[in-house]
Order: sequence, then structure tokens, then C-alpha cells
Amino acid sequence: IKTVAQATMAMGFRIGKVLDECADMSDVIMMNAVFGGGTVSKLFMNVRERLSLCYYASSHFDRLSGVMVVDSGIEFENRDATQKEVLAQLENVKNGDFTEEEIEETKKIIKNSLGSVCDSLEMIENWYTGGILNDSVLTPEEDAANIDAITREDILSAANKAKLTTVYFLKGDERNVQ
Repeated sequence: IKTVAQATMAMGFRIGKVLDECADMSDVIMMNAVFGGGTVSKLFMNVRERLSLCYYASSHFDRLSGVMVVDSGIEFENRDATQKEVLAQLENVKNGDFTEEEIEETKKIIKNSLGSVCDSLEMIENWYTGGILNDSVLTPEEDAANIDAITREDILSAANKAKLTTVYFLKGDERNVQ
């Protein structure tokens, strides 16, 4: 028997209009990765590691809806501090507080992921179905070339489109559970 202390917080950000302002989503994908897409991101390095405000914190971007969601597992008492720090890290990205090394490392991570698209029929099908739905059918190699071309200014532009629209907080029942 243990007490459940973890809660979940999700923060939704609108980034432009669906398939309009962000028709070429490479800049948004790159910005999302710098902000919260992996172990070298602002969310992981600062909110999780440096400040220990959460068990996990990451963001993902949905191309179809034009929404970026930050998902975090936190202790209830860290709710306000975590939300404040997530927003501070997004402001840091908006202000260009990231290095060229972070950009290059993030590009490598994304391109490695793109390189695995052709590893299975299911991944290939998902890739091209998503491209058809987005009215932008690119090969993984073409997408990797787009990522390579992303500049600091592209990342800043994408970050400055992000507007917080939703905060969802789910707190577990504090009863003992098995």
C-alpha cells in the first residue's frame, strides 16, 4: 500500500492557425524540440533536472491541430512553481536564450529520428498518411533537409507564435492505493 502523491499537469499552447500560418512546420518542430522535446531541452534541463520540480516534463507538437502540449508529472505542491517555470522557459526560448550547440544537438536528434521512419512498414505508412493529411508530402530525407536549414530566427519566430490557451491539472486521490 502506498500513497499517491503524483499529479499531472498539461499546458496547451496554440501555435498559429491550423495549416495556415504554420504550413511549413519544420520551424515549429525545431522550436518544440529545443523547448521540451528531449533530454537536451529547456524543460528537461531546467524544470526537471536543475529545479527538480517534476518527475518528467516534455512537450509535443501536433501538426494537425497546431497545438503544442507540455505534459508533466509533479507533486501537488509544485503546481504553481512548475507552471511558472514552464512559462519562464518558453519565454527564454522566445528571447533566444539557447546556444548554437543546443540547436545543432537538437537537429541531430530530430534527424536521427527521421532516419528511423523507414525501419518498418507501419512507420512508413504513418509518415506518409500524416503528410497527406497535412497536405505536405515530404520524404524523411526532405524533412531532414528542412530541419538542417532552420535558423535561430526561425526558432524565435515559431516560439513567439505560442500562446497559452489551456491548463489542465489532475490530482490523484490521496487515499492509499495498492
